Amino acid sequence: MRLFVNGHEINTVIGWYIAGTYCVDLAKSGRAIVIAFNATNADFSGPTPAGLLIDGVVTYTDGSTSHIISDTTWRTSIGGLPSGFQRLTFDDSSWSPAVTEGGNGVPTWGNVVLAGSDPLAFTPARWIWTNEAAPGNYPPGARAFRYTLTLPARHTSGTATVIIAADNAYSLYINGDFVGTGTDFEHAQKYVIQNVRGPKIVFAVYATNADSLVMNNPAGLLATIEVTSHQGYRTRHRCTSTSSAVTFSAWKAFGSPSAAIPAGFEQPGFDDSDWPNAVEEGAYGVAPWYNVPVPTTVTTGGTPLPGAPSS
Repeated sequence: MRLFVNGHEINTVIGWYIAGTYCVDLAKSGRAIVIAFNATNADFSGPTPAGLLIDGVVTYTDGSTSHIISDTTWRTSIGGLPSGFQRLTFDDSSWSPAVTEGGNGVPTWGNVVLAGSDPLAFTPARWIWTNEAAPGNYPPGARAFRYTLTLPARHTSGTATVIIAADNAYSLYINGDFVGTGTDFEHAQKYVIQNVRGPKIVFAVYATNADSLVMNNPAGLLATIEVTSHQGYRTRHRCTSTSSAVTFSAWKAFGSPSAAIPAGFEQPGFDDSDWPNAVEEGAYGVAPWYNVPVPTTVTTGGTPLPGAPSS
């Protein structure tokens, strides 16, 4: 999904498990405000429902407000994207009214979590692993995962908060820098990293699956991420946005028992375009992991796993 306000692109987001919160300075917008979206229904894996959910507030200089929600008053167009559709001057009178699919919490999607409004939770995240042909019984060894999060327009850095767990162990990197390691999937870790440089932030994980003493040998990675950022220039009112990500099938995943993890995979400049997407193994709380407790304290220090990048 790409969000535009008065013709200016605000952000591009992949996934729907957490709703991002974006603050846009409208000081120079005049009397008209146009909000536009270019929404795409992707086919990562499984069923492909589609929907757009919006809840916004416009605050005026006198303190009064206007509420904006997604409903049938919105106009929609399918097929080819009309040139300039996001601009104030575009005529959408021939577009069809949107069709409502129900409020937040309907069965198809469940309750979408609002970024920045609640304590960070694993609830919207999915356990993921590589696309090997042995789900639930993976060979031991190392795998690599990557996800690139884009900050809103004119936001150049932010504070990243990550909660993460892996079966059996992981080392986490942000923009190529080592953050921390976890070695027990029953206990997650929480990290808070200040001044993470954007506008694109790369989250990379070196994860390992150990030998199992039982018949099956599951493996999985679970994470929820929030990045709080501000506009890169002075505004009359401080404008804070929260961008979010969880582990799901849009992450890139690499590895097999016979393949070495590529050198430098954790670096921002690494090309993961030929990596396959991760495979979702189930929602938070599914067997064999059940509910990993959300950590309440921040983890600091640590060393990379053997074989993981040392940066």
